[in-house]
Amino acid sequence: MAKDRKFWEILAESEHDKLVLSWVALVQLVLVMVLGIFLIVMAVRPKPVVVVPGAATAGVYNAGEMPESVMVQFARNFVVDLANYTPASAEKGYHSAARFMSPELLSRFEPVAREQLNQVVTNRVSQFFTVDSEKVEGKDPLVVKFLGERITYVGRTETERKPYQYRLTLRYVERTQQNPYGLVVNSVEQTELSAKRNEKPTESATAP
Repeated sequence: MAKDRKFWEILAESEHDKLVLSWVALVQLVLVMVLGIFLIVMAVRPKPVVVVPGAATAGVYNAGEMPESVMVQFARNFVVDLANYTPASAEKGYHSAARFMSPELLSRFEPVAREQLNQVVTNRVSQFFTVDSEKVEGKDPLVVKFLGERITYVGRTETERKPYQYRLTLRYVERTQQNPYGLVVNSVEQTELSAKRNEKPTESATAP
């Protein structure tokens, strides 16, 4: 027959259990506080971002991400720089576009561009291209087509007004301070839309 437990024995055992539960509760409280602090730090910790000039939509883009709309805007900016110029701005526009050309395209573009720059200044040629519509034709690689109207002036006289198409193929590269997009133009084709369908588009190794 089991020996009856004394009152003070039961009281001592309950005090021990109470002490153990208190320590368990304290440890849990500390863990919850540590976890809470960790979550707060992660929430307010600044993330790497890429500042994209000329982005179509205002926003913050995490490093390693590039929305398609921004890539299309990159291509649009390239076309606008290349296809819009006056004798005073032609050189600056060509250099701006050349920054984002792949080595293959630049090697074809640069020699011809230098010659045409002289002609633009000597003959007082101006050109303006207005984008009317754009279309993504491919994803890998990204191919973007721009349709619009191209107007050419010699001096103050308008000499040509025709619908044109620019078709760009883009390629990914490492981002730098000089190229925050991480994109270059690998090829450009320009086509006069009023030309015959069997006419081959011209490769933009030459300036438009």
